[in-house]
Amino acid sequence: MFEGVTTVAFLAGRLRRAGVGIGGLVLPLRDPRLFAKQVATLHELSGRRLTIAPAIGGHEVDFRIMQRPFERRGRLMDEYLAVLHAIFYGEHPVSFAGPSVAFENATLYPKPVGLRIWITGESEPAWARVVRWGAGWFTSYPAVDDYRAKLAQLRDTAARAGRDPDSIETAATMFVCIAESREAALRICERSLLDRFGSLERGLARSIVGGSAEVAEGLARRYEAGLRYLELKFWAHTPAQFMEMMSRVAADVLPAVRALGTRGG
Repeated sequence: MFEGVTTVAFLAGRLRRAGVGIGGLVLPLRDPRLFAKQVATLHELSGRRLTIAPAIGGHEVDFRIMQRPFERRGRLMDEYLAVLHAIFYGEHPVSFAGPSVAFENATLYPKPVGLRIWITGESEPAWARVVRWGAGWFTSYPAVDDYRAKLAQLRDTAARAGRDPDSIETAATMFVCIAESREAALRICERSLLDRFGSLERGLARSIVGGSAEVAEGLARRYEAGLRYLELKFWAHTPAQFMEMMSRVAADVLPAVRALGTRGG
């Protein structure tokens, strides 16, 4: 994969109006001071269009390569989020003292205005991070019924902490395969669904597969469950197939979803 911050900087330079973002960026692998500077710079130079969704990481080999303790990644995540918060919102010069990061009288401008930080994860510690540090919650491949239950838990965590649950944005990444029919879409993605999720039933519950109307309905169901932003990952075999799927979503699916959302309030 290409490195996330560099890639998004490139895209922000090519796109003039669209927001850009990085989902699932593994924050414990990065120095939070340098990362804060990179993110703030990119956000301000792009016209304040950036969203980041930090995650604790799940691949032990990455931590071994970067000489970070895999078993402490949750604690590192908490500490690094605190560092970002101090740099972004504290008075400068800023100081910080933690188990892994400590500095005094640092001036780290620019301060990003309106930067959205969505915290990634599906656990009580992740939801606590969302409530304390995040503008939103970012998750992966949600089945509709599971998502409703988890969102209710997050909202309860927020209410108990004294935060308005409605102030938390909701987002997820989702696999999509769209073609002229459900059968055609399944021919494209069935093997990928099995490889990724272990069974076709589980894969279909956590992805959106079908023709334009079915994909629109799948997106609308997730909107009704409480999701407001989706990162769509297309199951496609070739660049041409990928572009065709994007075109179908733009031309047929998004107008239908907007219409459903308008009717549903």
